[in-house]
Amino acid sequence: MDEFMNLFSLLRGNRKQSKKQNLLRLLGLTGIKTLFNIGQQKVRNDYTKALSNTNDAYQNVFQDNKEYFNNTEIKRQRELLRLYENPETRERALLTKAKNYFNSSPEMIKKYGDNPYNVVVNTPKTTEGQNSFMEEMELLKELAKKSFESTTDEAILSETFTQYNKKAADAYKAAIKAEENNPRNKSLIRRAWVDNFGTDKKGNPRFGNVYYNELLNLKEDADALANIGPNGLVDRSEIIQANNFALPKIEDNFGLLLKKSDSNAISSHRQLFNNFIDVDKYQTEIGGDEKYSVFVNGREKKQTFYRIYKNLDNDEKMKMVSTVLTYSKADAEEFNKNPDNIGQVRPANYFLLPAIEKAVQDLNSGMLTKMDNVFDPNKVISIQYPEQAVTETKLGAIQEIFTKTILPQGEEAAEEFIINTERAILEKDDSTDMFIKFLRGILESDLKRRTRAPVRTGRTNK
Repeated sequence: MDEFMNLFSLLRGNRKQSKKQNLLRLLGLTGIKTLFNIGQQKVRNDYTKALSNTNDAYQNVFQDNKEYFNNTEIKRQRELLRLYENPETRERALLTKAKNYFNSSPEMIKKYGDNPYNVVVNTPKTTEGQNSFMEEMELLKELAKKSFESTTDEAILSETFTQYNKKAADAYKAAIKAEENNPRNKSLIRRAWVDNFGTDKKGNPRFGNVYYNELLNLKEDADALANIGPNGLVDRSEIIQANNFALPKIEDNFGLLLKKSDSNAISSHRQLFNNFIDVDKYQTEIGGDEKYSVFVNGREKKQTFYRIYKNLDNDEKMKMVSTVLTYSKADAEEFNKNPDNIGQVRPANYFLLPAIEKAVQDLNSGMLTKMDNVFDPNKVISIQYPEQAVTETKLGAIQEIFTKTILPQGEEAAEEFIINTERAILEKDDSTDMFIKFLRGILESDLKRRTRAPVRTGRTNK
């Protein structure tokens, strides 16, 4: 400032040559100051941009970690590990994981479909085959134990996301601290200084670069602990490789006494179904004049199956045919499996009438579709309700209890049943998830029916 004031004073002088020289000096200093301000602003901009880029990079890491932690399979593995760590539920965890291994066997899938364990368990076997199956499951339980004991994936070991993400959070803090202490982003003068004198002849850091270099090393160490690579992405290749146990080949047939089966409807059921939807025949069939509760525009009506079917569109009619005949076939096959029913004969309407009733319930709940696209009512699952022993039951049996016993008790009882059932299922997969959604669909439909039911005013027709 003094230099500028002196120059202004000199400009007042009388000598023309002095004025010219002093004016040039003033303009030179002004230009230098302008350039300095521009350089200083660039330093500040670089600092802000560096912090922003660092923040964005680690936010991506956090999001990647969150998605991995919440992955459905990782979540199930985490829940299984908690069960294994509890001595009271350890056996359940080992059995569940062993079943998962069995269902992952390419050989078993090729022979018995997507759920080979369910097929093998529910199919009659020779004594030798049963013993062989039990031995195989024991071997898979040993493999499951080895898997639990050698788990290294912190997404499975950690109980909360905050715990799992801690190493990445520490790396983020280290990166921010390094950027905040970068001497090149302090001021233009310090930038010029470290650019020219920040390293010795051998390239070793000195002056302000010493501390900054230490912070960079700490950041790299923190990144390594969090498995963050140089590209800013989390590297889980070693973790995934460690989790890929080499499953043994399962080539035994386990002495299954298989019967030939197909996806065709039982012919007598199909013929009776056709009579039920024929205007000239349905009233002559036993049960043809039976009326079912169906909801039309939110109102409950009692209609024969012929009338219900007639009011469906073409797509719904196809689904209704498939649903009824799938239910009736499943019930007939279940009847025939029971040793007490050997030699017993039942007419087609014995199976078809209950199947129609179930299909109409599906129609009311908005879940009318082919059963193999929703859930298999004959699928056997392991389930353990609070304070009860582990039992095996069929999804269809749970659905029947829900619709006939629980639902009439009201919304609170139905919601509690659904929640407890979801928690009690020991081996969750896509089909059990869909089954829970199916139960909720029935509940929602029932609530809509109750809400839309016409209000009785007490008025009577005279």
